[in-house]
Amino acid sequence: MKQNVYSDLKIAFHPEKISALTAGKVTAPIYARIKPINACNQDCFYCCYHDETYGLSENFKRSDYIPFPKLAEIINDMGEMGVKAITFSGGGEPLLYPQIIEAAKLALDRGIKISLITNGQLLKNDAARIFSNASWVRLSLDSNNDILFAKIRNVSVGAFSNTIENIAQFARKKRPDCELGVNIVVNHLNYEHVYEMIEIMKKAGSDHAKVMGRLTRDFNLYHQPFFSTVREQIKRAQKELMNERFTVIDKYHEIKEISKKKFPVCYYMQCTTIIAADQNVYTCHDKAYSKKGVLGSLKNTSFKEFWFLPETREKFTAIRPSRDCNHHCVALNKNELLMQMKELNQDHIDFV
Repeated sequence: MKQNVYSDLKIAFHPEKISALTAGKVTAPIYARIKPINACNQDCFYCCYHDETYGLSENFKRSDYIPFPKLAEIINDMGEMGVKAITFSGGGEPLLYPQIIEAAKLALDRGIKISLITNGQLLKNDAARIFSNASWVRLSLDSNNDILFAKIRNVSVGAFSNTIENIAQFARKKRPDCELGVNIVVNHLNYEHVYEMIEIMKKAGSDHAKVMGRLTRDFNLYHQPFFSTVREQIKRAQKELMNERFTVIDKYHEIKEISKKKFPVCYYMQCTTIIAADQNVYTCHDKAYSKKGVLGSLKNTSFKEFWFLPETREKFTAIRPSRDCNHHCVALNKNELLMQMKELNQDHIDFV
């Protein structure tokens, strides 16, 4: 059986970070997500950066991008600091960034693992070659044919077929340990085709398909009319399509009322950092491009200097999740785990 690539337990394999959090020390983040550009070659109707009610568009300008000298500086800083991994994502479509190949190569040369989140339309030629060396590449797809794809993403008919061909070619040339995954985003236009989408992704050569729901403020109400239909298709796909090479990951479930954040601070903020195309550092994925999520700007300072500033340290501890994070939290389970580890009596840890 394939090992779980999405587990919340991965943080447990970084004892040096847990020890630093326990001691109240600020150390380099383990992982960074860099959004180098906000421009996109698609226009998905459900994009969270277009939805003003979701709160992720306050600082979002499609024209923003990180100038390459600044991006190179950030990556070099991360290499010196010991950051272990970088994901290039959006914002927009990261493969539109003119120097994305140079940025990826620089990170690899500095000993940093890389990954990519892309819509796949440009995953070919030099971009495919450099990211065949990534630890993982994940695409977002939501259709089973060219007409539906064009309707959902406001692109030309034929873009879907081209993207599927890109996936198939990339699957053949990538390193065996590069995990190629596809996010299938369920919405009211595609919910009847979930099984077919999973089947197409398997045939194209992806290693897994992760099914998740379109995020909306009224998530349960929006998905309720077709929730059971989608659940049946996921179960069928897991039964009929899964094998030792291909996994169907089920992340399609109702969102319970906003969970109470029992942890006093967000520990995960010091483990993973978000650097966006506006050159701001944000607290987390859930607050990227929101005014409340800004930790500070890198326009006039280096990332290394910024990360260890006293003001930054104060912000790490000033945010109170129970007060400031009245939204679904992607790091909820990780923070609860870190809180338990931080509160362990160190004199008794050997009595397992």
